[in-house]
Amino acid sequence: MKAANNRELENQLSLLVDSRIVGFFSVVKLPDGTRKLNYASPKFMEIVGLTLEELSSPTDLVAEQIHPDDLARVTAANRLAVDQETEWHEEFRLVRKDGSVKEIDGYGRPDKLADGSVLWKGMFIDVSGRMEADRLKNEKSVLDERLNNIVELTPGGLYNVETNSNGKVRLVYASPKYLEMLGLSLEEAKDDPFVINELIHPQDRQRIDYANQVAHLKFTPFHEEFRMIRKDGSEMEIEVVSHPHKEKNGSILWYGIMFDVTERKRNERVAKEKMALEQHLAQIARLSPEGIYTMRLHLDKSSEIVYTSQKFLSLVGLTVDNMGVDASRFERMIHPEDAYDFHVASKRAFTTLSEWHKEFRFIRPDGKEIWLESYSNHVKEPDGSILRYAILMDITNRKNLENARKLVHVQLLESEAKYRMLADNIEVPMVVVDGEGKVVLINESAVKIFGGKQSDLIGKNLNESKVPVILSSRKLVIETVLVENRKVEDEISMNVNGEKHWFRRKFQPISINGKPSEVLITGLDITAEKTEIEIRKNYAADLEWKMKSANDELLSELRRVKDSKN
Repeated sequence: MKAANNRELENQLSLLVDSRIVGFFSVVKLPDGTRKLNYASPKFMEIVGLTLEELSSPTDLVAEQIHPDDLARVTAANRLAVDQETEWHEEFRLVRKDGSVKEIDGYGRPDKLADGSVLWKGMFIDVSGRMEADRLKNEKSVLDERLNNIVELTPGGLYNVETNSNGKVRLVYASPKYLEMLGLSLEEAKDDPFVINELIHPQDRQRIDYANQVAHLKFTPFHEEFRMIRKDGSEMEIEVVSHPHKEKNGSILWYGIMFDVTERKRNERVAKEKMALEQHLAQIARLSPEGIYTMRLHLDKSSEIVYTSQKFLSLVGLTVDNMGVDASRFERMIHPEDAYDFHVASKRAFTTLSEWHKEFRFIRPDGKEIWLESYSNHVKEPDGSILRYAILMDITNRKNLENARKLVHVQLLESEAKYRMLADNIEVPMVVVDGEGKVVLINESAVKIFGGKQSDLIGKNLNESKVPVILSSRKLVIETVLVENRKVEDEISMNVNGEKHWFRRKFQPISINGKPSEVLITGLDITAEKTEIEIRKNYAADLEWKMKSANDELLSELRRVKDSKN
């Protein structure tokens, strides 16, 4: 019975030894580092690609064949198994003599012998096929993951549509982005592959249908842009690119991608409008009397001229070529006496992004000195640079006129004393007030009417106590004269030295620098005229009364005579 069991065990071991994938070995590692082969199955020798003689060599040729990337790990595991007297199990690669690579699943157990040697019993399993399958599976998994990532990161929606020879259409694949753009579920898209045609904007449908037919008939790529109205009513502009591929069964598989180009089309329209606007602005700049320029200040504080109108170049006496892009050429031509203030104000405007206004002198290349006035605004760009949008005007004539006015003003000041002397010798009362009603000038004839001293009245407002109230009531008249820039007349009675006098006043605007700023008030004494008019009115009234009385008496007498006859 025991003999039968032994034979059965030997048969099983023989089958195991003859296994196609498992190779057994037994080897002793001596204390001096050499090795002695006890046993190596034929499959083991086949797996490692070595003969029995090579395996019997004192040198461990198997260890030398372990892949360099795996050697350190396998060696460390061997030492750990020996130290701890535990089973050893590692997967590693063998690079055989013929250059082929085997994937090995190794098992072994070290036993320490009395003489210090270590007996290794183990087996190598050739798992190259399994590892290759696992590797292919892993690579497929990685590729699937990468493909999914690509699909997710692709800005467009991917799809596959199959057209059979009998004309039947089937949606093979639709990416989540594709369904999202259509606003449909996967079931809705599969149930009706032509649903996208129903979503095409009515104004684009005929064109897209025709392009689709041409692509199918000619077996050419389909590439069109059109509007689509989604189920929720929102409008989207899309671009579709699809390429046909003929399958072995005769069907045609269309590989397509759909992009949402709503933003791009909007930007294109904005760019087109911007171009049209720039053309309009160029025409305006050409016709504008002001010079227009744009300057950029970079983060490194360097500056460049971005745009100059032809009028700007004409004002500063430069051309596009000699102007250059560096703004320093323009700034160096500013008059030395104005340059410092110009640069300080310019720097402040750039720093605070504020509106800027400056008048300065400029020396043109031909040596001519002119006055320029500049208005500008500042905008910070996304890159941190600052754009200055500015206009430039030649104000040389205005400055010359202002200087002439200053000269005239000096001359007027010089003649003011003469004017005051003349006013004081005019018997007609005269007062000059400003817009606030303050007395600027009053002659002696007016002082006699108001009382007091001339020095007490000058600089006082008309509504102050030392000036008669009757004048403050005319404050509204003064404002009317200045605002409407016209003469106003009125008549007024006043008590002068206890007697009632009538005056005819005239309010006339006085312009300073072209603007009505003061009012000249004169008063002509018309007391005698008023008295004569009053006498005549009284005489006329008395005469009218007498005539009425006589008429009444005559009518009464006529009625009496008539009554007596009857």
